[in-house]
Amino acid sequence: MSPERFGMHLQEIKAVCSRFIKEAMIDFLDISLWDSFKEPEEAEHKGKSLLQHFTEIEYENVLLTVAGQIRSAIDVRKVIDAGVDFVSIGRAAILHHDFPEKVRKNTEFKPVTLPVSSDYLRNEGLGEGFIEYMKRWPGFVQ
Repeated sequence: MSPERFGMHLQEIKAVCSRFIKEAMIDFLDISLWDSFKEPEEAEHKGKSLLQHFTEIEYENVLLTVAGQIRSAIDVRKVIDAGVDFVSIGRAAILHHDFPEKVRKNTEFKPVTLPVSSDYLRNEGLGEGFIEYMKRWPGFVQ
């Protein structure tokens, strides 16, 4: 679920999530926050981060995972400490195929600085098609 993109409204998404949980329709809830640490765009929901909005829901037996600007070991710790059961990694996993292992071994781990070369991405296991796709992301590939 993505609460701020594609015409979605935060309160509606939270209500749908609560319904899924209450009706025992899911084992885990995956929320793509785009930026876990920012406040919502909607003025009426400002004052706490998107992450806080979703960790305040009662999850009962449902696990919670979030994605969104979780790029370093410190970010992972902040999300886990907020009450998330596990994190979903996007960009950081593209840059480091072994991101979870790096975070496990180094509590201060930070990803490489962007942009990176196509050769760097090949060495991380990306295929040519994916590298070409990543070139569409401003500032990602040199």
